[in-house]
Amino acid sequence: MRRRGFSMVEVVVVTVMLAVLAAVLLPRAGGREARAERAVVEGVRLLLDAAGQRRVLSGQPVALEYETRADGGILAVSSWRKPVRSWDPPWSRDPLIAPVNLESLTLTNAQEDGRRLEGAAWRVDLSRSGMTGTRPGLRLILASARSGQRWSVSLEPNAISATCREWGDAEPDPMGDSRAVDLDRTGRREQPW
Repeated sequence: MRRRGFSMVEVVVVTVMLAVLAAVLLPRAGGREARAERAVVEGVRLLLDAAGQRRVLSGQPVALEYETRADGGILAVSSWRKPVRSWDPPWSRDPLIAPVNLESLTLTNAQEDGRRLEGAAWRVDLSRSGMTGTRPGLRLILASARSGQRWSVSLEPNAISATCREWGDAEPDPMGDSRAVDLDRTGRREQPW
């Protein structure tokens, strides 16, 4: 006698095997984007580390550059070199420090000594003295459109090592709003805000 179809035991065994396989593989696939985002943030932190260390240890003028592109932004370190020919640019990408492509992250806020950096492209000269008389401090806010996660990457004026802090949507922005208004100073102490 020829059997047609599958027995109930075979169907249950295959279903259980597929469920176990899905339970193992789905979390790994879902976490891949989060790991890639954290790797980009770590790359930005290491880039700021390298720029800060390069400036302090070599004395060579360096700058941090940002440029918006179709595939996301790119952060790079540039070095100043005396131009050989009159048309040579004095700033060029540092060949020893790899640029970071922000890919899936967005640079939502960038500040130099508390001053917001605007535009699709900017350069911060780390060799000049900032408002404090030392190298300017940098603070970058990176955000993920996919998860809503945000990161603050900072290079303080006297530090050669950058710091990174992660926070979610419910927490306030650690940089605050650079356009904040002091209600007491403006004479609106008693007005609700």
